[in-house]
Amino acid sequence: MRHATPLLLLVTACGLSAEEQFVGKNRLDSCDGAVPVCSTTAGCRLGEDENYVEVKMPGYRAYVVHTEGEADLTLRFYWKTQLAPGKDVEFSFFEPGCNEPHRVTESGETMFRQIGNDSQWELTQTVYRGGDHLVEMRMDAQGEFIMKVVVTTPEERGQAQETDDAPEPELPEF
Repeated sequence: MRHATPLLLLVTACGLSAEEQFVGKNRLDSCDGAVPVCSTTAGCRLGEDENYVEVKMPGYRAYVVHTEGEADLTLRFYWKTQLAPGKDVEFSFFEPGCNEPHRVTESGETMFRQIGNDSQWELTQTVYRGGDHLVEMRMDAQGEFIMKVVVTTPEERGQAQETDDAPEPELPEF
């Protein structure tokens, strides 16, 4: 435990807020572009270049997330304010070609209940084909959040699972 104390002091001394820790080295994307996808446009590409967006809801937002093949798309949220949960939250994840989206729906109340003391919430959806994926978000919840996307390949997913499932090292008996 001796080594943990200086590290704890170093982290505390940096004085990073929870929001700054969430953002990390990522860069803010204004997401006000017009990226063509699925016969429509999205505001920006997420999951590339370690970017994030700041969003005020209620409303509709659309993003493009590129994958090389099958991958988990994890939308990570840091809620700055939670004003009202609303009734409906819907996410649509389209495969390239834009047929049959994967839809995830949640009540606003359930989503607000799931937001932890750290103000974070996340949602993961697996997509199966490589290319540009349209990700749509509709919600009538009122609040402000920061969102970033993490793309995890099956190989990366397997490495994480192997680490979690690794056997405990055998310790010498005394």
